[in-house]
Amino acid sequence: LGAEPDAGRAYSQNRSQELWETLQSVLEVCEEEQTDLLLIAGDIFHGQPLRRELKELNYYFAELTHTKVVLIAGNHDYIRKDSYYRTFQWNENVIPLFGRELEYVEFPELRTAVYGLSYYSREIREPLYESAFAGGIQEYEILLAHGGDEKHCPFRVKKLEESGFDYIALGHIHRPQSLSEKVRYCGSPLKYSFSEAKYDKTVTIVDADDFSVQTIPLKPLHDMRMIKGSIENILSKEVINAADSDDYLHITLTDKDNIIDAMDKVRSAYPNVMQLEFERDMKGNTKGVYEATGVGTKPDNELFYDFYKYFYLLYTYFIKYSYLIKLNISIIIRFSISLSSSPYNLIKTLNFKKVENISFCDIIAFFEGTSSYKSKKVCLFIAKNR
Repeated sequence: LGAEPDAGRAYSQNRSQELWETLQSVLEVCEEEQTDLLLIAGDIFHGQPLRRELKELNYYFAELTHTKVVLIAGNHDYIRKDSYYRTFQWNENVIPLFGRELEYVEFPELRTAVYGLSYYSREIREPLYESAFAGGIQEYEILLAHGGDEKHCPFRVKKLEESGFDYIALGHIHRPQSLSEKVRYCGSPLKYSFSEAKYDKTVTIVDADDFSVQTIPLKPLHDMRMIKGSIENILSKEVINAADSDDYLHITLTDKDNIIDAMDKVRSAYPNVMQLEFERDMKGNTKGVYEATGVGTKPDNELFYDFYKYFYLLYTYFIKYSYLIKLNISIIIRFSISLSSSPYNLIKTLNFKKVENISFCDIIAFFEGTSSYKSKKVCLFIAKNR
C-alpha cells in the first residue's frame, strides 16, 4: 500500500488505488472463508505509512467479523524513530509484533501462538531467524518472518525446518512459492512490473489441522500481460478480444520493417499499453523499446512540453558506447527516426538551458533508430532528475 508502481507512467495514477482494492479482495476472502487469522509478513506499506493511511487500514481491519490480524514491519515500512507505527492505536482485532527481537502473541481459543519481529532499518544482515525457536507454549506455533536474501535476514531453509515451528509464513519475495512443506512465501497481492507478468497472484490459506496449503487467485482490475506478434496480428479482433484490452501491456512487434506511429496504432486498440518493443532480425539490428510515459492523458504537444519542464535529454551514438553524460553540462539532443516528425520539430525548437547541481538521474525512456547522417545509430534518452 502507498506505492506508486512505475511512477510517472500512465497507469501509476490508478495503481495506488488498485492496491487498496486488492487489499479489500483479500479481506473478502477472509470473510468468505471465515479465517481465524490474517498473517501479514511485513511491507504492507511500500514506505513509511502516513497516519491517515494507518487509519484507513485499521478501518478495513475493523470490518472483519471473525478474523484477527497479526502483522510485522518489513524492510520497506520499517519502524523509524518518527514512524507512526510507534504510537498508532489499532483496533482490538489487530495485533502488531513490532519488537526488535522475537516476540509472540497467543490465541488460546485457537491453541495457536504466532511469533515475529520487525525491521528497525532498511537492512538486517544478521540471520536472526536461524536462532528463532518455537517455545512450545501452544499446540500450533507459527513464525511470521520477512526477508531471505543477504541484506534482509538471510536464512537457510533447513535451519527454519529445524526450528520447531509448525509453519513459517514468509514475506519479501513477490512471487508466491513454497520452499518446503512448511516454509512458504505468500507473494505480493498485485503485480508490480512486467517481470511478474507470468506469475499469478494468490491468497495463501493454511489449515492448522494438517498445515495443508490452499491458494485462492486474486483477480486485479487490470492485469499485466506480455503479448508478441506482427502489428497486423496484434491489432486483429481475435487477439484484441482474447483478453481484456484495457490490461497493462508489454507488446513486442515482430515486424522486420519500421512501423510509422506504431505506438499510436497499438494504443488505439490497447489504451493501457506501457511498453512497445521491436524484435529485429539477426543481421545486426537491435531492439528498441518505447516507454509510454503519461500517455492517454494529454495531447502530444502538451506531453512534450511537459518533458521540457520535468525531464532532461541525453544521447549516445552507438549502443556499445552508451553511458550517461553527467548532467552538469549543456544538454545535447540527437534525433531518432523512430520519432514522428511532429514531436521532433517541437523538441528541436525548445530552448534547453544548462542544468546545474544534478548528481544523477533515472532513465525512464529511450527511442532508438538510424540517423540519415552516415547511417549511425542514435538514441534519444529521456531522463528524470531524482
